[in-house]
Amino acid sequence: MKKLIFLFSLLLGISSISTLAQGRKGGNKKFPVMTFEQTRFDLGTLHEGDVVEKTYRFTNTGNAPLIISKIKASCGCTVPSGWSKEPIMPGQKGEFKVRFNSKNKINKQHKTITIYANTERGRETVSFTANVIPDPKLQKQREERRKKWAEQRKERQKKMQQNKQTKEKTRRGKMQGKNMSEEERAKRRQERQKEMKQRQERQKEMNKRQEKKMKQEKKRAQEKKKKAQKQQKKAEKKQKAMQKKQEERQKIEKKIRKREKSIQKLEKKIAKKEKKLKRKSAKGKLSPVDIEKREKEIKKLREKLAKQHKKLAKLQREL
Repeated sequence: MKKLIFLFSLLLGISSISTLAQGRKGGNKKFPVMTFEQTRFDLGTLHEGDVVEKTYRFTNTGNAPLIISKIKASCGCTVPSGWSKEPIMPGQKGEFKVRFNSKNKINKQHKTITIYANTERGRETVSFTANVIPDPKLQKQREERRKKWAEQRKERQKKMQQNKQTKEKTRRGKMQGKNMSEEERAKRRQERQKEMKQRQERQKEMNKRQEKKMKQEKKRAQEKKKKAQKQQKKAEKKQKAMQKKQEERQKIEKKIRKREKSIQKLEKKIAKKEKKLKRKSAKGKLSPVDIEKREKEIKKLREKLAKQHKKLAKLQREL
């Protein structure tokens, strides 16, 4: 009995020493503390589509530098930003912004933002609330979508029920077929044949419609091809006409250059002959008959020059 009491007291002593040691270790550890000015905002009433931005301000009231690794929101409509990547020393202030987009978020909204940091808990949370008045146009679209989805659900349920009924009918038919008379079997065969014929007729109608569609598509494709070919031919004709015009213009320009050269030559010739005639007539070397001859030659050259000028004018008009 004494031994048991001794062992029990020993165990109590060891447990008390371990708790004291743990308390000392915890007390020695230093942690940053995020003390917020306001942890919860009420954004009031908003209209759907409004974008609101709020700033959460805090102070590091702990005894160690605060390091924020990331900030996450509970919804994609809420985007946190603008927090410091560098350590925030004890006593220093910090802040981060939260942007809330109210599109497709109607009625009462409650969103939480989680801050992952080196605090004692490892994460801190802040939140905000808002009452979003729905946009009538978007509300109409949502109602239409809901109606469509409800109709689709009903159609699926009908199909499921039909499939179940057909399965049950086939099962019952198989069960009844065993106890059926020959006349009833013959009737059933006729009914099946009718059903098969109806299916075949439906299939034929479907095939005819598909063939019509194919023909229409082919016609459209051919018409498009013809249009494209016509346009191409027109473009080619235009290009050829342009090339012809350019060639003709080049020919006319060549002719104009030739005429201009011949005109310059004639003008030089006339000027030389006139100079000679003046010089020789002034010295008295030429007789009146020679003077007349030379004047006639100059006159002919001038007529020729006039003709050349007319031809040049005509070519210029053609341009």
